[in-house]
Order: sequence, then structure tokens, then C-alpha cells
Amino acid sequence: KEMRRVCQVAKRASGRSRRVKYQCNRPSGSRSIGSWSIWKGWPGTRKTTEMTSTELLNKFFKVSPTRWAVRGVIVGGLAGLYYWFITSPQQGPIWDLYFEKLDQYKNWNGRVSQMWLPSEGSLGMEAKPYTLVIHDEVISQSSWSIYQGSIVKKRPGLAYLLSRLGRDFEIVLFSSQGGYHIPYLDRLDPDRRCAMKLTNEYMTSVRGRDIINLDYSNRPLSRVIVLDSDYRNVSHKENVILLDAYNGDDADDGLAKLGAFFRVIEETHPADIRKAVQIYQEFGLDKFQTPQDEERLRKHRERRQN
Repeated sequence: KEMRRVCQVAKRASGRSRRVKYQCNRPSGSRSIGSWSIWKGWPGTRKTTEMTSTELLNKFFKVSPTRWAVRGVIVGGLAGLYYWFITSPQQGPIWDLYFEKLDQYKNWNGRVSQMWLPSEGSLGMEAKPYTLVIHDEVISQSSWSIYQGSIVKKRPGLAYLLSRLGRDFEIVLFSSQGGYHIPYLDRLDPDRRCAMKLTNEYMTSVRGRDIINLDYSNRPLSRVIVLDSDYRNVSHKENVILLDAYNGDDADDGLAKLGAFFRVIEETHPADIRKAVQIYQEFGLDKFQTPQDEERLRKHRERRQN
């Protein structure tokens, strides 16, 4: 009677007849732990059978060999797609078409296809001989804590570098995150020495990778330097100075070492700064450091360690 009442209520709630193929209910008043009452059929019928828990599991989980074969094909296909997308060299006409469509979508959806910087001397901006583009991952590390919230850790020497280079360099901070990352960039430059702070909306997608396209900088490439951790993040390799991403070490001296390079730039004022960058890429800082620079670096390390 209870089963009939439940089925009638379900029928009135759904507004149509619903067939219940299997429905399990422990028999009332039964002391058997492994016995179940199985009711099947149309609502209102009284066909019941008794079976053990083992028989019940076999009935519901019994699968034919054909179904196992189909499942094997599906799992194998998914594994093959994973290998093809993740571990393959991603070369060939299919991948070229995929990346072409992906780049078209990313560059069209929310990207700014215009120059980052205004013309020199416009909008009251002081014209400076060089432009320095800095990727935020080489000068800071961000983390989040449930107790402290967002934590921003600056690379040692960042404040001194920005104050020193602000005289001859137009500084642009770049982040590969979205527009919500602007407050984070403001915390890196509280004195507002940077001319612009830009996010991935000003980047260009190339084969699915967001890069800093210097063609949109509105500045001659002979006067642009980029601080980044990977050549692939920038459209022009000859303008890149590689610097390891900051890992949060308080004794880090990566920016302090670059002081010698920028000192030479300030003293010589080369017409094409890419020549100095090429020397740095081939020989490192050995061609730029002087005994005074080495002594300054030693004092910096001692100060950070203490």
C-alpha cells in the first residue's frame, strides 16, 4: 500500500505516467541483513522478488562484453587526445589551423590593437631617450593567504632601479594577467615612476601564447629594452635582457647585477641600444662590470644577508 501511494503521488506530480524499472526497499519487519525486496513494473502492480545483496549488485553492475569494448574505445580515445594535445610537438597543418583560429579569437576578443604609448612629448609626458619594458614576473612574486590576503613581494633593488632609471628611461610595467591586475602593479610602483602599467589586453597572441609585441610600442626599436625571463614572451629577441623570474629570495641580487649594464648605457648613450643588448647576450656582465661595480655588489649582498 505504501509503494502504491508513493507511485500515485509521483504520477500526479509529474503529470504523466512514469515507469519505474527497479526500485529497492528493505522489507519491513525483516531481520535479514542481506535480503532486499525488489519491486518492478508499472505503478500499481504488486510484482516483488527477494534477492540477496550479492545478487542485487550483480544485477545492477553486470555489463556485457560489448559495453566494455565501447568503454575501452572511449577511454583509449581520450588518452590519445591527451597525448596529442599535451605531449606532441604541436606541428603540422592541423595544429597550424588550430593556432590560427585560436589567435584570431584571442586577438579579436577584448584585445587592444593600438599603440601602447602616446606620441613622444604628447599628453604632457617628458620625452626620454630610451624605453624600458619590464615583465612583472622578474621583479615581484605574488601569493595569497587566507589570513593575510594578497601578498606582494618585491625583488631586492627594485625601488633603487626605478628611481635611478627614471631619468633616462620611460618605464612600462607589463603583466600577463587581466585588467584586474592593475592594483597589483600599482603596489610595485608606489612613487609612480612608471609611465604606463599594462596587462594582457595589450599583448598579442602568437600560436596561443601571449607575447609583448614591440611593434605596438610606438617607439623606435633601437631605443627599447625588455626585461623578461623568456625570449618567447617578446616579439623581438634582440631587445631582450634575460633575467630569472623572482622566487622570493631575500638575498637575490639579480637587479643589483644589472646596475653595471645600465650605468654604461647612461654614460655612453648609444644610438642603437640593441648593440649593447647583443653584447650582454653573448658575454654577460663581464664586459660591463668595473671594480667599483663589484664592490657595490658585494656591499649589497652583505646588506641583504644581514
